[in-house]
Amino acid sequence: MMKKDFLLRLLWLCILCQVCNKSFSQTTENRFLVRGGVGLSSFSHDNSQINTTQERLSLLLGGCWQHYFSPTSHQKHWMLQTALQAVSKGAISDGNVIDEKIYLRTIYLELPITLMYRICHKNTYDIYLGGGGYVAYGLGGKIRAEKNAHWFLGIPVGEEPSPFESSCGMRSWDAGINIEANITTHHWLISANYSFGLPHLWNDGVKPSSWIYHVQNVAGGITFGYFLK
Repeated sequence: MMKKDFLLRLLWLCILCQVCNKSFSQTTENRFLVRGGVGLSSFSHDNSQINTTQERLSLLLGGCWQHYFSPTSHQKHWMLQTALQAVSKGAISDGNVIDEKIYLRTIYLELPITLMYRICHKNTYDIYLGGGGYVAYGLGGKIRAEKNAHWFLGIPVGEEPSPFESSCGMRSWDAGINIEANITTHHWLISANYSFGLPHLWNDGVKPSSWIYHVQNVAGGITFGYFLK
């Protein structure tokens, strides 16, 4: 009798595990893709010389993971998206108040996390809109001064050190908000994205040119991706 009860309970446990496994597989789905993109980057700051700041070309390359909370076509409204990507950012200053020209190029390893909501569903594609945040760490880059900016951070004209070196004083860590809209098909993704950094890029102990005092990263562009799964 005890053996029979044990076998019945084991049978019910197996059935329950199969039901739970089937239910879970029907409520989650993951997709992986590689993506690259191009856009423009610049600075936002609280200085009257904002009009003298010019954009620079921004490039992006990395991998992305999408987690759908429900895979069926009529329920797949919410999706969590994260990525690990290398991003180039920077800006150009051509000062009008003081005769200086400064070029800045940085490369970050960036981790954005975005919550997306499907606003349109068709047989061949879906449209998502969402927002979130990102954290980034500076891997390297170059900063270069021309014209009468030989005093800029003590960098002689012609030299191109990394802005993350202690002599330049640029913070290695960055974080901010990001907004994205994308179109997904079975194999492809096309997205438009915009990000705005929150912390100031230079340490308070460094007294750089007024052009980069209290500045934050701003970038936007278009990304193309291919789904591996």
